[in-house]
Parts: sequence; structure tokens; C-alpha cells
Amino acid sequence: MPKESFVAEFRRKEAKRITAGTKTPVSTLNFTNMHIKKGDTVKILTGKDKGKTGKVLKAFPKENKVLVEGVNIYKKHERARKEGQKGQVVERSVPIQVSNVANVENLKKKK
Repeated sequence: MPKESFVAEFRRKEAKRITAGTKTPVSTLNFTNMHIKKGDTVKILTGKDKGKTGKVLKAFPKENKVLVEGVNIYKKHERARKEGQKGQVVERSVPIQVSNVANVENLKKKK
């Protein structure tokens, strides 16, 4: 049996690492086919922010998620770091699933 090339061995190990603890086969994972890029204006199709529009700040292709400006905001309670400082509530945006957003330019073309 011929020895595996370095690249083939790396891909096999990486696929094993990504799917560790899941029952998802590597062939079903989608890493590259995202039609929404950083800077695109998108409309939210589902969820608590349905109907809102915003600009994509960052894309996470490996997780199939995008960070949209002003959408999917959660409050995080932070404790005081120094003595005499007060704790505070910080609002932060959380990435949203790509399947729940649509590019506004593509929606206009369809009408």
C-alpha cells in the first residue's frame, strides 16, 4: 500500500477533527458556497429581527454565518474588573445563519 501524501493525510486529519463528536459526514459539510459577502446589504427573512435590513460586517464561511449590523443583538452582563468600578450591561451583535438572510440587490431583481 503506497504511503499517503502529506496533503491527503492533512485533509483526512482535518476532516476527522472537524467532525469529531458529530454524526455529520465530511462530504455534507459546506465551507465555501456562501453568496453573501462582507459589505453586502441583506434583509432578515426569519427570526425576531424579521424584515430588518443591515450591512454585513463579517462573514464566517466555515460556520455558514454572517454578522449583520444592528441585527441579532444580545445583552451580556459584565462584572466589575477593578475595585470601585461598576458592572455593566453590554449589547453585542451575534452572527446569524446565512440561510436566514437574503441579499437586497437580488430581492430587487426578482420583483
